[in-house]
Amino acid sequence: QTCKPAKLVVSFIMKPLVPFLVLLVVLFASSSVGESDPKRSGQQRGMKARPVDVEVLVEPQFPDSCFPAQYGDRVTVHSIARLEDGTVFADTHGEWGIQSFKLGNAKDVVIGVSEGMRGMCVGESRSLTIPPEKAFSAVGVPGLVPANAFIYVDVELLELETPRQVDSSLNEE
Repeated sequence: QTCKPAKLVVSFIMKPLVPFLVLLVVLFASSSVGESDPKRSGQQRGMKARPVDVEVLVEPQFPDSCFPAQYGDRVTVHSIARLEDGTVFADTHGEWGIQSFKLGNAKDVVIGVSEGMRGMCVGESRSLTIPPEKAFSAVGVPGLVPANAFIYVDVELLELETPRQVDSSLNEE
């Protein structure tokens, strides 16, 4: 005999968490360590990795004082991720809230997002077209992202924390 009340409790508890879990899968689903890992960059089995297509949507407000994002920096972003048919599968606006992650760490975010964000300045927005080998490859994300799917991510850089030395002369006039 099945325990229907327990099933209802689990459903009731899990349903509000679905958007958050989807975002975690998108931003944190990778299992490799970094950009140079051939399994994440599409270099295995002779497959040539295609580049991430980057379109700047909004230029930084103060480009002369920009400190561009690099691998190893912690970034805070708003983003919307879509499939080719326009289906949104991750969105940090609204109840999901902004997301922070370490750029270039494939444990934090798919490598195509890191690649497409390199060089971004705070306040800048970009549209990224990420090939499957730099997103979820032949595996996909069951129920969300089909195998071998391109993903389309609009991303806005809100904050940047860097371990690099910031040149204080950038702020002097």
